[in-house]
Amino acid sequence: MVRGSALNFFGASLGKALKAVLWLMVLMGVSSSLWAMPRAQSNDLKAVVCHKLIEHIIWPELKRREAFHLGVLGSDEAFISSLSKLSKAQKLQGRKVRLIRLDGIDRVHRLDTLVVCNSNVEQTYDIYQRIKNKRVLLITDSSADREYVMLNL
Repeated sequence: MVRGSALNFFGASLGKALKAVLWLMVLMGVSSSLWAMPRAQSNDLKAVVCHKLIEHIIWPELKRREAFHLGVLGSDEAFISSLSKLSKAQKLQGRKVRLIRLDGIDRVHRLDTLVVCNSNVEQTYDIYQRIKNKRVLLITDSSADREYVMLNL
């Protein structure tokens, strides 16, 4: 959606979009070195990257709610634990983070962001079909279906 001279992505101005692109470039450089890190550090870094990227997006609906809804689908307990610790310790855009563990894709359309662990990336297309007309950011871990992913760790 273009409003005046500003390009909007989830309501973000061009400046915010450029910051997000810069973060993605940093992420690409960092992700290539993740394989060399111990697993615990890698999970912590992925959790921090998720939070930092989410922080730079403007969520219009968030103004009417007390909490940011961050869903996690998958069985990567170490990554989920890292994400949970960070979600409890830090707010996103001044809101508490409500981390919601999902065992299926029925409620994905009610989230602000959905993180799909590597164990469930084969569901990327089905998830995309449920959220394609919703304002849900889809983050996956090593999904091959890049056509349907917004951010891929």
